[in-house]
Amino acid sequence: MKKGVLALLGFIIFFSGMLGLILSLVGVEFIFFHWLGLKGFNAFILQLIMIVGGNVLIALDLIPANPDKD
Repeated sequence: MKKGVLALLGFIIFFSGMLGLILSLVGVEFIFFHWLGLKGFNAFILQLIMIVGGNVLIALDLIPANPDKD
């Protein structure tokens, strides 16, 4: 993959997980997660996984694999 595509994908996953978490705290249902049929604790765990997974994808793309090689 080109550099930055994985970071963009990670940001989209992170942003949707964070948006879903914030909206669920307010009491609004994020329509993107509606097709999953998850409610309550399961939806919360999925959103946390999305936030952490998005951060991992961003870190994997932006941190060089071999910092010694230029």
